[in-house]
Amino acid sequence: MNGLEAAVAVDSYADLKRWVEAPAGRSTPWQEVLGEDDPLAALLAGIAPQHYYFGSEFCEFLLPVATVLERALRLVEEAGCRLSLQTPIACDGVIDRLREILPLLPEGAELIVNDWGVASFARREFPHLHLAAGRLLCKMIKDPRLDNAVWADLYPHGLGGRSFRALLDKLAIARIELDLPPYARPQVFCGLGISAALHAPYAYVTKGRLCKIGSLSVAPTQRYAPGRECQRECLSYAATIERPGKAADLPTSQRGNTLFYRHSRAMSASAAEAVAQGWLTRIVVNGQ
Repeated sequence: MNGLEAAVAVDSYADLKRWVEAPAGRSTPWQEVLGEDDPLAALLAGIAPQHYYFGSEFCEFLLPVATVLERALRLVEEAGCRLSLQTPIACDGVIDRLREILPLLPEGAELIVNDWGVASFARREFPHLHLAAGRLLCKMIKDPRLDNAVWADLYPHGLGGRSFRALLDKLAIARIELDLPPYARPQVFCGLGISAALHAPYAYVTKGRLCKIGSLSVAPTQRYAPGRECQRECLSYAATIERPGKAADLPTSQRGNTLFYRHSRAMSASAAEAVAQGWLTRIVVNGQ
């Protein structure tokens, strides 16, 4: 476990400021977010955050504007930490915005990409940045409705495959960002051949372009329609999703355009063992 890195991921500047400027003596986010009895929280005890993930992997509307990113960079730098900018699936407008804000990132800053086009663009135009492949590019079977490990065993991920690794090498991607799949055994992280970060305690299941939460305040005939101005409702609201009579489902919620499940304690124990084996080098805790 020597060299294990700890990070906090936030979508908004307000949350970033809350964590970075936490009063001295306040308990670390590990116990607050993961829970006192979570094996990952015990593993992270005494480790201060070295990285702050800022921005969103899932929504282009949460990509920070230049003035907010500048403030975030100053805040994190003054705390003696480093900022990792998270970026979503891209359209032409996102590429234009990235062209405006990526020059603000210092030499060697981390850029987490969730779009192969963004990775190629950043590699070409901003070679001073260190790229990481985000969770949207690192595919796994992650279904909270699974009630046993059979499907997970039948469809293992291919993240250690030669073709995937060749693509990462071509784009100079040095780390991958991962979720914890249901019923995961520690060995699911063995043989990756690359530095890997694990996000906790929530894993994303799937995402779409339209925002369910953002449509609740509009007329029924206008709900889920494209082109509506984003009010960032996802920063304040989430919806719990349940299936009647399916108590084995992992706790599931929808935040913005993305569906998430929360890890079980057994899953976290598997992740802790993978860290002990050296297969995971960073834990990223959701700070919202």
